[in-house]
Amino acid sequence: MTCLNYWQSTSLRKMVCCFTRGAFLRQFPRSYFGKFHVKCLSNRKILLCIVEKNWNVANRYSTAAIGAAKLLTCENISLKCKSLVCKVHERCGNETDSDTEEVDELDPSATLEGKVSVHDILSSDAEDPIIIRLKSSANIQDVFDTVLENEENIRGIHLAHAILSIWDLQVASLSLSATPYNVESQQLAPESFITYIASFPELKKFVDLLLKNIANMSPDALACSALYLGKLGFGEVVDSQSNCMESVHECITKLFQQCEFKLEELNLTALSRFLVAMRVWNSSSPSSYNCTVDSVKVKNKILDYFQDCADPEDLRLLTISLSHIRPCGGFDVLQKFRNLVEGLISSGVIGPKDSRAVVRAATFLNLPHWSHLNITFTRSLLLLLKGNISSLTPADLVLVNRIVQSQLEPANLLTEIRESASKLLNDKDKTVPIIDLLACLVHSVQPSHKKRFEEATLDFIRTSLNTRLLPVTFKVIRHLKTSNIDLCNTFWSSTLAYIERKPRLQEPHRLLRFCHWYMHFNNNLGGTYRHFNFETAISEIISRNIFDWTNPSWIIRASSFLIAYGRISHSPELVLKHSERLFDNLSNLSPDDCLFLSHGLNIALNLGRGSRVRSKSYLWNFPQLARSLDRWSEEQMGSDDLILRSINVIARGYIERRSFYKRTSIFPENLAKCYEEMVVLARDTGETNSLEKSNVLSSRSVRDISANMLGGDWLLPKAADCLAEYIVKEEPSLSGEVVERVIQNFFLLNHYPKSADKFFESATGILFRDKERVPGLSLLQASLGFCYFQGLPSSLINYIFAVEFLERLDNEICHCYAKVKY
Repeated sequence: MTCLNYWQSTSLRKMVCCFTRGAFLRQFPRSYFGKFHVKCLSNRKILLCIVEKNWNVANRYSTAAIGAAKLLTCENISLKCKSLVCKVHERCGNETDSDTEEVDELDPSATLEGKVSVHDILSSDAEDPIIIRLKSSANIQDVFDTVLENEENIRGIHLAHAILSIWDLQVASLSLSATPYNVESQQLAPESFITYIASFPELKKFVDLLLKNIANMSPDALACSALYLGKLGFGEVVDSQSNCMESVHECITKLFQQCEFKLEELNLTALSRFLVAMRVWNSSSPSSYNCTVDSVKVKNKILDYFQDCADPEDLRLLTISLSHIRPCGGFDVLQKFRNLVEGLISSGVIGPKDSRAVVRAATFLNLPHWSHLNITFTRSLLLLLKGNISSLTPADLVLVNRIVQSQLEPANLLTEIRESASKLLNDKDKTVPIIDLLACLVHSVQPSHKKRFEEATLDFIRTSLNTRLLPVTFKVIRHLKTSNIDLCNTFWSSTLAYIERKPRLQEPHRLLRFCHWYMHFNNNLGGTYRHFNFETAISEIISRNIFDWTNPSWIIRASSFLIAYGRISHSPELVLKHSERLFDNLSNLSPDDCLFLSHGLNIALNLGRGSRVRSKSYLWNFPQLARSLDRWSEEQMGSDDLILRSINVIARGYIERRSFYKRTSIFPENLAKCYEEMVVLARDTGETNSLEKSNVLSSRSVRDISANMLGGDWLLPKAADCLAEYIVKEEPSLSGEVVERVIQNFFLLNHYPKSADKFFESATGILFRDKERVPGLSLLQASLGFCYFQGLPSSLINYIFAVEFLERLDNEICHCYAKVKY
């Protein structure tokens, strides 16, 4: 009642309504927050005081309020207002447990009915007064007071609930924050919150109590405590910000050790939380604790649950667990998982209505480590959702879109994804960041709407960007192919600021991902964009640290960036030392490393032709480096383990460095011959029992093969016919973008496919279906190909030779990044 007493000080008439946090955030637009007095009554309820002049604003949202009549104790509340709130109470029914906190795609704390309070999962005694008081805590001080006042009676379960109460308060704080960035402290809101918690003197006593009670905690309490301490951000707190971080790290180590000791007692839910917790702490503070978990023991424990998996929820939790042991879960685990999912589908246990389990299974199969081995199976899983996309939660919709854009199929889900994302945007849904919804729409954005997309993305970067959302923001900007320099500069400046401010982003595997982004972003814009501050700063970080790295892949990829953009005047001795180290590691190349290095050579060569600011430190090494990559590629072409994905990458690497070849070189001919044989083999064999050697054509491989044939100037008739056959066979799942690439390939290389009639019928049908999503320039290029083969249908003729299409081309030219191309 403190909130009510506070509000009674004003003489204005007012109405007081109580909302669950989830209902409040879903119903009220952020722009209205300033009109109301908002107070957190507890960690699950929000009290809203609305003065009389704003009743008309709030009235339309009143259906979301829960029983508030008992709270109307203010003397100045009018009868009219009291009547209104009582009517609201009568029609809204029972309180809901809904919660709008953002859920990580691997967060196991959701059930089939939706996200529920973890408090309810843990609580063994609903009448326990300490737990009741912890659940109703209104602020951090309340949590610490409850624990310390009951120190003699405190148990492990109470401490776990205390951690969950702090988590709920953090979620409420972030949800009600107008912006995720705190200008005064120059921190993101989550960082400000955890810094605030770390400043409490009671924290040290709380952590000591936790250390004392770990041995007596249940497996559920252990896993929850470890997970939510990590999610709160304690891994990000440095020792200088708190006097108890050493104790926190000791606590985490003991929590993990105890979880491993009680591994056999962990149920599936606790096991999944335990593994997610390890991933959270490894990603935020890998050196903060010393805990070596027996990966084989954990893997066997997960596999034991395969026998008992009998419902969608079990499958979802198994998928979460497997996702976090994938470094030690090889192809044998992947095969067992596929067999399990196939069995559940064939027996009817898993179906279209079990979308959450289906989406998690498809996400696991699409992990980069083995996504190319699961293309057909992933597509069949996603097709279970056809017709039900609109019923997915926003978070699941985002996951499905990521898989479809990663594989470029099945295209027959794209319309449903776009419609659902558009509706969520129009409804101003806050359960997922707006940038995730923009990512669902960016591939089909119309030229007339492109400026609005750019403005929305720029506003998001300036107000809401955080490190977790950097990847999706990068993808949105990359696919926009924008000529808005302000947008590009803002993104790369923000990215650089995060890298410089957060030491963990300077760890090699993370830093090199940013290098990869920048190189491909520059390539997507035709080499027309440069951010010199980013190039210089990253080059300096790499130059300082590269001699301390031991992983050959890190050294090779970092060298690629230095070769492409290095702007530092190195001494001859340093250049020689780095060059020797680079050549020493070439024997440990992977196909992707070869491509990165070739891409760096290509960028350096192109920039060196037209810029005097290029560092020429490495120029004398370029031809020698290209020849070394040729020798490595020829060795790979003779390997028995070569698969289609590898030869695709090797071919792209050759195209990147082809400027270094002499006309007498036979390497391109050998590569083309091997390439064609591999494409034909992929068509004839497809997925095999041995997943490691699985070859299968897919939308992405078809697009890459077409691009490589054009880039290498190879006319490979057998391979081209394989592409045509695939388009006929998989017509419903293919997108117009992929088909346009194949038609352009046939047109420019002058190849008439064997199954021409069927191919042109399928190709024209796909292009006409996707005519609004395919760029106007691509549609014109495909139509030229149809004309050349005398296969342009009247439907496309009527569409292209119309005023609307010509206006669309004008809009594209106005907003494109390279007008010369048009």
